[in-house]
Amino acid sequence: MSDKPLKKLEKIRNKKIKQEAERLIKNDACDDIKSNLDWIETSSQLLSHQKNNKLFGFIPAPVVLIICFLVAGLLWAISIPEINVTIKTVSHSVGFALSEKWSLPKPFTTGYLRIENFQALHAPELGISFEHESGSAKVEIYGKNIVIEKLELESKGIIELDSSSNRLTFSIKQTKIKGAFSLEDISLLETKGIKDMKIKDKKLEYPEYIEFSGTGGSKVPTNIIFKINDFENEKTWHLENMKTHRMTFLKEDISADGYPSFISTIKEGEVKLYDVPVVEKIFKGDVVTMEHINPMRLDISGKDDIRIFMKGKVKGLKIGPKGFEKNLAPSFLEYFYHHQRFGFFWGAVAFLWGILWGLKETIFK
Repeated sequence: MSDKPLKKLEKIRNKKIKQEAERLIKNDACDDIKSNLDWIETSSQLLSHQKNNKLFGFIPAPVVLIICFLVAGLLWAISIPEINVTIKTVSHSVGFALSEKWSLPKPFTTGYLRIENFQALHAPELGISFEHESGSAKVEIYGKNIVIEKLELESKGIIELDSSSNRLTFSIKQTKIKGAFSLEDISLLETKGIKDMKIKDKKLEYPEYIEFSGTGGSKVPTNIIFKINDFENEKTWHLENMKTHRMTFLKEDISADGYPSFISTIKEGEVKLYDVPVVEKIFKGDVVTMEHINPMRLDISGKDDIRIFMKGKVKGLKIGPKGFEKNLAPSFLEYFYHHQRFGFFWGAVAFLWGILWGLKETIFK
């Protein structure tokens, strides 16, 4: 509707107001002044109402434009907080932060065992019974049928696995550990920091059950080392039922000039996202960072290396060369496009309508 009638009405009203004001000043009032004042009052109300409508109609237009662009920008920029993934990696080291107690699901046999920085060891038949708070004792055993019977870790601790030089090392930090193993044929058993002793080529009449315990420190962990190729001649070793909320493939490395740094231990891998159709390769030396993980399935196995298969939810997933990591978490816009097609369609319609209406009301009216 054109604004010309309104402008004409406003002009006539202002003229009448001026005329009636002059008549009142001159005391030249007449009988029609009341009707003129009623007309002025009515026209003023009409013009006031129209101005309010124009103000109400004009202000939302640019506001709608801003809101549309702002919402679209936020949906594009903000990543969803948690993503569903499958992660497969091959590395020579990996670390976990335990969220629950963990124990070895089943015994396994090895031909070599070394335990470092523990606090207690009890082997009555061998004349060893030791407890000390310093936790600096070591024991090293070569033999046949060394059976790891028990390995228990408290929650909220850190366990690091390292596979190198045909040895698998468990480094336990910031938590208590209890373990037990049995052995029959001893090729060599040597202790240090307890009561230094050495036993060579001894066959026991009955298997000796030996218990040990310790509290791994953050700087001096309790280490348990096995010889990999003696795991009952199996092709691979397996660890199961480990509940963790953090997993890392970074390992501290001391440079030649003595400065510490962290390097990636990954050899290769792959990440598959389920919220959006994305499969990302992980290359040797890539950094994989995750703020929090909630695994539905976590398989840990290996032979000459450590293989991880993890399926679950992850927060803050970034992958890539150090300093050039890529955030793989999809934006809300990508998520809605792939998972809420119907809602995304009507959202796009509303967005376009808001843009076009805002442009029309702001520019072309």
